Amino acid sequence: MKKETIIRSLSTSHRAFVDYVNTLSKEEFEFSKNEKWTPGQQLEHLYLSIRPLERILQSSDVLTQFNFGKSSGTSKEYAVLTHYYRTVLEAGAKATPPFLPKVVHFEALQELTKKLVTTNDSLCGNLEKFSEQELDDYFIPHPLLKNLTIREMMYFTMCHIDHHHKRTMANLK
Repeated sequence: MKKETIIRSLSTSHRAFVDYVNTLSKEEFEFSKNEKWTPGQQLEHLYLSIRPLERILQSSDVLTQFNFGKSSGTSKEYAVLTHYYRTVLEAGAKATPPFLPKVVHFEALQELTKKLVTTNDSLCGNLEKFSEQELDDYFIPHPLLKNLTIREMMYFTMCHIDHHHKRTMANLK
């Protein structure tokens, strides 16, 4: 998948989730079913998940400075990466502590949605700076999926937002 398509998908998916949570009442936003995360916690988790990526992708110098490593210059296809992610989830993988949300009250909705949109917009802007080849050259560590190329990490991020959007809607049914 080309960079422009990835950026468009990231923007569309994040805005769709934000639009959805903005339609929720206080009761819905703070509702938890079977001890699952509330929509507010889903929102915070998504923000916590992309914030480090936005910072890491500020420039290729940052990637070199952190020395996450270089790949062979190829990335898995979107379908392969998303299948791998779903397999890891089905095996019982859970979010790790840096990405676990706290209790999120309805009053935080506007601030959190603004942070998510702003951070995603910045992430997409940072992604613009990389060539198609660089997206396949650099690794970024993922807490569950290990080293992913930048392109694979963006595929994960696309799948991740969709996963949590669907989960949020299902938990409110």
